[in-house]
Parts: sequence; C-alpha cells; structure tokens
Amino acid sequence: MPSVHELPLSDRDEGRWLDTHIVVHEAALRSFLKRYLASAAEIADALHDIYAKLLLLSDDERSRIRSPQAYLFAIARNIALDRLRRPRAISFEALTETQRQAVLGVKSHEIVPHETEP
Repeated sequence: MPSVHELPLSDRDEGRWLDTHIVVHEAALRSFLKRYLASAAEIADALHDIYAKLLLLSDDERSRIRSPQAYLFAIARNIALDRLRRPRAISFEALTETQRQAVLGVKSHEIVPHETEP
C-alpha cells in the first residue's frame, strides 16, 4: 500500500477529510446505529456501507457539505432504515414441514417420501 505522500493529492485530501470530519464520530455513530440494528455484525456492515458511500464522494461533493457530522448521521439513518426494510432471510431448516410445503408451493399429497436404503 502506498504511503500517504505517494497518493495523488485528491486521495490525500479525501483521507484527511475522512479522518478530520468523519472517523472522529465513529463511537457516537456506533451508538446511533444500535438504535436501529440488533447485532454487532449488522452495525459493522452498516458502517462499511456508510464509509463506502463517503469514499465515493467527489472532491466537489465533499466541498459542498457544510456539516460533515450531520451528513454522516443522515447517511447512517438512511442506510439503517434501508436495512430494516430489507426482507429478512429465513433458514429453510427452521421451517416446519407445513411451512416448507407452502414456501415450495407443494401440496402434501404431492410429496413423495424419500426412500432410505436398508
């Protein structure tokens, strides 16, 4: 990985901007995300999404942000709400036989018993 002095000027500015205006709020950001997300893994995923979104900002977009902290928490809220709206995956093994049939769209009389060898 190149040192900060080997990076193009805009990349160095971006890193400095993130360190100065964003990373300093990470503890408060984690606490904020705990209001919305249940697990540490969900919070870590949300943080990744937040930082990725911030890294995609152009120099011009970053320069127009008047309150980086407010912008950060607005992004965090939107990402957390998007995650809450996203349908949850359900383990197929956790379903009862009747629920499995409903998911698969199979009627009980259509199920062929699985043969086992003696």
